[in-house]
Amino acid sequence: MSIYITGNALVGSFVFVPLTMIAFAIGGAIRTGAGQSNWQIFVNIMYDLSTNPVIFMTFAGLLFKIIFGFSLVEENGKIKLPHPFSDFIELFTSPFAMSALFLTGTSLRSPQISVWAVGCVLMKVVVCAWLSYLFATLFVRGEGVKPLQDFTFFYGAIPTSSAPIVFASQFDPEAAELVATAVLFGLVLAGPIMFITAYSLNERGDSTTSMTILRQVQFSADAGSIFCGLLFCAGLLLLRQYWCFTCPAKQLLCFYGLVLTAYAAVSFSIDPFISNAT
Repeated sequence: MSIYITGNALVGSFVFVPLTMIAFAIGGAIRTGAGQSNWQIFVNIMYDLSTNPVIFMTFAGLLFKIIFGFSLVEENGKIKLPHPFSDFIELFTSPFAMSALFLTGTSLRSPQISVWAVGCVLMKVVVCAWLSYLFATLFVRGEGVKPLQDFTFFYGAIPTSSAPIVFASQFDPEAAELVATAVLFGLVLAGPIMFITAYSLNERGDSTTSMTILRQVQFSADAGSIFCGLLFCAGLLLLRQYWCFTCPAKQLLCFYGLVLTAYAAVSFSIDPFISNAT
C-alpha cells in the first residue's frame, strides 16, 4: 500500500503542485498587472515562479537526488539524508503540524456557515472520496485489488491541510477567512468519516482488534464527554443569576446539555472496560 501512497505524493509534488503554482502566478500577475505590457506581465510571472519556494525546493531536491544520490542512507525502509543533515531537517520541520493548526485558528475570526464553505467541504471530503472510489472500481481491475479500491475512499476523505490558507493569504487575502472556515469544517466532517472507514477496513482483517479499538475510542469519548458536561453544569451554576431561563432557546440548550451529560454517564458506566474492572 505504501508504494501507491508514495507514487501519489511524487506525482503531486512534481506535477500538480508546480502547475498550481504556475496558475497562481499567472492569475496574480494578470490581477495586479493592469496597465502593464504583456512583456512586463511575462517577466513578473517568470520572477514569481523562479522565486517560489515550493517550486524551487522541489527541483532542488530532485537535483540533489540526481547528483548526490549516493550520499542518501536507508533507515527503516525510508531513504533519508545522512546525519546530521537529517536531524536538522527533522528539527526544522517538526513544528509544522502545530503551526498549521495555529495558522488555521488565527485566520478564522468568526466562523460562519456559508454556501462556499460548505460546498468546498463537501467537494473535498465527500465528493472526492466517492469519485476516488468510483475511478478505482472502473480502472483498477484484477484479483486482490478490492482492498486498494476500498482504500481509495479513505484516502479521498482526508481533509485539506492548511496549505490553501497560505496560498489564499498570498494571492487573495480577502478569501483567507473563507478558506480557513472550510478547512475547519473539513476537519470536523472528515474525522468521523475517516474513523468509520478505517474501522471497516480493519474489521475485514481482524474483528477482535477492531472491537478493541472501538471500545477504547468509546471509553475515551465518554470520559471526555463527562468532563465537558461537568464544566457545562458548573458554568450554568455560576451564571444562574445572569442566565435568562425563561428564554425557550436557552432552556432548550440547557436541557440538551444535561441530557447529553446524563447519556455520557450512562454509556460510561456500562462500558466494557468499567464492567470488567468492577
